[in-house]
Amino acid sequence: MSKTNKMYMVAQLAGFSLTDLQQEILDWLSLVRILTTPKTFQWGTEIATDFDLKELQAKIQALSEEENLWLKLKCQGGEFQLHIANLTLFMRNIIDTEIYSENALMIEDYFDTRVIKNGIYAQIRSLDEYLYNNVEKIEKRKFDSEKEISNLPKRYNNEKEIVIDCNQLAGYDVDFRGLSLTSCWKMYYSNIYFQIIPKQVFLEVQQVQKIEELDHDVVKITLFNSPENWQMDVNKNFQRLFRDQMGFDQLAWNNGVGVLRAPFIEFAFVDDMIQTVQYQNDQLQPVEKKSATNL
Repeated sequence: MSKTNKMYMVAQLAGFSLTDLQQEILDWLSLVRILTTPKTFQWGTEIATDFDLKELQAKIQALSEEENLWLKLKCQGGEFQLHIANLTLFMRNIIDTEIYSENALMIEDYFDTRVIKNGIYAQIRSLDEYLYNNVEKIEKRKFDSEKEISNLPKRYNNEKEIVIDCNQLAGYDVDFRGLSLTSCWKMYYSNIYFQIIPKQVFLEVQQVQKIEELDHDVVKITLFNSPENWQMDVNKNFQRLFRDQMGFDQLAWNNGVGVLRAPFIEFAFVDDMIQTVQYQNDQLQPVEKKSATNL
């Protein structure tokens, strides 16, 4: 697999007033300028132009509550994008791994602060890992060799084309009721998730590097030590086990064909309550339902 050697970061933030939204965008712009040097910017459907700080600041200050557009920055060593829609923000940042490593503590603190205050979810991961798990069109997988592609699971899509069955891959992103369900290096979950999956399930997940409870009922999970080592078998196993323990595929299997993986947890939605059954062995370790000796 050819490598991009970049990091991929996303976050969804909500609950802003217009003034707070404008300030959040300006703070994001400050982060970008600390990390790298912007070269061009594109505001909505306008043509991309040379970066002009004063012009961009004026556009941000002129935003309305009904605005719906993308702000895109191309920079030295990265690309940064914001989707601004109805007082919510979807952030997507891609930067060189070297830049991330040099500024990791600052970037992580930035994400901690934003998710605690306004977050729905956030993820930080290797771009290579994201692409490996989420690009289904075979012709777009330029990063894989023919041999590597031949070993990946396949399925037919709605157009009867053969594509990679990303549902079978541990880091596949599934949208469920507007929430992102995935398994990757570093993840933030707000209490909105706990309406679907009880918080205790997140806190008791096994074989992960670190679980942290942040302020305002946010759970932050780190799967393994280094995002660059995602291809190591032990880290892939952590990635798969986390997804299985959380039951993401039981909630949102979306390829329409094939066999659903054996459950490690099952859900029952009764009125306003969620009932869960987790399957474990005699050592209280998570296992498939057929191998369980404890519930």
